[in-house]
Amino acid sequence: MENEDGQFVYTIHGVKVSFPCKAYPTQLSMMNMVRFESTSYMSPTERFPYNPIPIKNKVVIPEIIKGIERHQNSLLESPTGSGKSLALLCSCLAWQSAEYEKKAKIEEQMKAEVGNDECCIKTCHDEQKPLPTDPAHVIKSEYFHQNNSNLHEKISSETPLKTETAATPKKMPEQSESLPGRDIESRSPTDDDFQTAKKRFRTPGNNQTVSSSKKRRVQPNARPSGEDEADHEPPEWTMELTTDRERQNISSSSAANVPDKKDKSSPDDSGKSDTKSERLKIPKIFFGTRTHKQIAQISRELKKTVYKHVKMTILSSREHSCVHPVVSKGKSKNEECKKLLDGSEGTACRYYQKVHTIRSQTSLRYHGLSVAWDIEDLVTLGSQIKACPYYAARELMREADIIFCPYNYLIDPKIRMQMDIDLKDQIVVLDEAHNVEDSSREAGSLTLTTVELQNTLDELDKLVQMRVLTEHHQPLHLMIGSFLRWIHESSAELKERGFEQSSKVWSGMEIVAAMEKQAITPGTFYIYFDHYMYIMATIKDPTRSNDMPTLSTHSQSLLEGIFLIGKYMMENDMQYISDYRCAVLKTSVMVRDVVLPGGWRRSHGGARKEWTQSLNFWCLNPAVVLSELGSQARCIVLTSGTLSPMASFSSELGIKFPIQLEANHVIANSQVWVGTLSSGPSGSAINASYRSAETFTFQDEVGKVLLHVCETVPHGVLCFFPSYNMLDKLSKRWQSTGLWSKLVDRKVLVSEPRSGDKSDFDDIMHQFYHAVRVSEGEESNAQQVAESGNSVLVL
Repeated sequence: MENEDGQFVYTIHGVKVSFPCKAYPTQLSMMNMVRFESTSYMSPTERFPYNPIPIKNKVVIPEIIKGIERHQNSLLESPTGSGKSLALLCSCLAWQSAEYEKKAKIEEQMKAEVGNDECCIKTCHDEQKPLPTDPAHVIKSEYFHQNNSNLHEKISSETPLKTETAATPKKMPEQSESLPGRDIESRSPTDDDFQTAKKRFRTPGNNQTVSSSKKRRVQPNARPSGEDEADHEPPEWTMELTTDRERQNISSSSAANVPDKKDKSSPDDSGKSDTKSERLKIPKIFFGTRTHKQIAQISRELKKTVYKHVKMTILSSREHSCVHPVVSKGKSKNEECKKLLDGSEGTACRYYQKVHTIRSQTSLRYHGLSVAWDIEDLVTLGSQIKACPYYAARELMREADIIFCPYNYLIDPKIRMQMDIDLKDQIVVLDEAHNVEDSSREAGSLTLTTVELQNTLDELDKLVQMRVLTEHHQPLHLMIGSFLRWIHESSAELKERGFEQSSKVWSGMEIVAAMEKQAITPGTFYIYFDHYMYIMATIKDPTRSNDMPTLSTHSQSLLEGIFLIGKYMMENDMQYISDYRCAVLKTSVMVRDVVLPGGWRRSHGGARKEWTQSLNFWCLNPAVVLSELGSQARCIVLTSGTLSPMASFSSELGIKFPIQLEANHVIANSQVWVGTLSSGPSGSAINASYRSAETFTFQDEVGKVLLHVCETVPHGVLCFFPSYNMLDKLSKRWQSTGLWSKLVDRKVLVSEPRSGDKSDFDDIMHQFYHAVRVSEGEESNAQQVAESGNSVLVL
């Protein structure tokens, strides 16, 4: 039913879903299937924003909610244009909103129970409490008479107290690209983009304590050392009056790390509280799409719903979000950014140092991004206030309820580690997931060229000669040398596989035998891995000196890839070794930059051919990568317009999908006509075989067909050609005969460029979008045509 705000509210499995429109039956059925195991107390609501066309089969929203509530994975097929993305957003966010309401109710109940317990304790122990006039409990100090309303004192009358420094525990850094220590002072707009790097704050170890007459207890939300005081409240001082009988309980509780004095429950009760706390944890929603452009479209859809104020973030690469005036224009943004953050060259990034100004949801809303936003909005804001959008988006993930990103960020474990993405017990939605198999196989594959291996070997050799962690770099030096030796020894055994390409391929246990020949076995592999982990922990250690030489980020990435793929092949008694192929390839590439002796370059030398060799590990089974994802997430929702046949598709992914749905299209069969043309308007046969395609008769006849379609169809026409050669050939013929100008009179012609340059393609797409906007504007000002339609012509 429609409410006062114009939203349509549907109750699905007890969850009220607000939709910005009257939902298609397809959308309702889909949302019913995606049901996320509810923590079972009340009911959510979905609201839709506008009025879709009704269709026969109810298929979409209920499926989504069903899968989430049952901790079950969902495979949902619904044709393009049937409102999948909007149904996914509304159903997932409706369920999450309902869970927050349940959490609030449970917390109120828990507070009431704790209040009752405290009243009981006070009644039972009143006679044991010391009188406030007891000299042993009178505190005589001017300090406690100051106006410190936020300080709470905790003191024992019989045991001396000590002050412990609020030291951050020193732990081995993880293999993730987390935020290094930064100077986040406010700076004037006239500051330089490159600044002198500051010395890093050295955090004292856990065993460094200072004796005093008071004990400082740092609460869990206390500010870590080295961060801005403006973003954190000062640590809380607590003092408590205790008796002899209570002191033993307090001591044992402290040893067991009992949180604080608020928890007065017995051990049995605390176990129940822990269980409730786990249930109160609300999962985040990770919403993955194929491209950043699709994320922009989903953001626009979200803005139309009542969930537009949800806490959100969008993860992207530096390619899309770097605003540094120099780094953003460079070819290697990742390398240049990391150099500035490391401070190894004596400069720092001012944009990174001000990331704290937009790293929280509150600060983001303060700057105007209070409703659903796109990555371009964050980049614009970052440019205005000179703060880094890339790292701000990652920081926002901590508080966000829904995180948007390309779905390779969720599938590829390497990217997950770099972006600090933890999918444990979270909801994962992959929209337009028909390419998820290729993405998974790609994430489980690796290519090592001889150039890359040699560069890494040279770096390791220098570090060994400089005696930098020699006992750890030397084993990796041996491992990289083994891979190079493998390539060189196999060069004589390569067989021709195609034009200017030769290879030798190993499969299954043949890979194991070939690796054992190079002294790379499961045993030695994990020894190498331990050395690699120690090196990476040292590199990530915030107390490390900037003067210490380290591996380049490219070599670090290469080693990370080797150990990731090796882990897939070696773990669980080589469970997936049969799903891999290993190949040494020799191929030719064209090189344009010819460097002459002395560093001179030829200005008109042209391109020259070079042979490259590489060692490749090809993953043939998407389940190798996706099975890990399936074991971590609370539930996975895959949707697309083309997932059939679902049985084979789900079996290849290595994940069980108990909930499956194939929805009909919202467009009725009577609205679509599909047919073939064997001859044109002149009666000549249309045969696109190689011989016929070269004739002017065929080319002219196809042109006449296209012109007739453009004259008949009131709106867009999309024409596909089998190749760029055919497109170029027909375009030139039509331009010479005058047919091209007749087409221009009827439609705005946009032709895909043959070059693979992204900027050329983007320019063409901008022309297309502009033509669509102009057409919509003209039509809105004029009277709507009685008949409407579009056409697709496939040659």
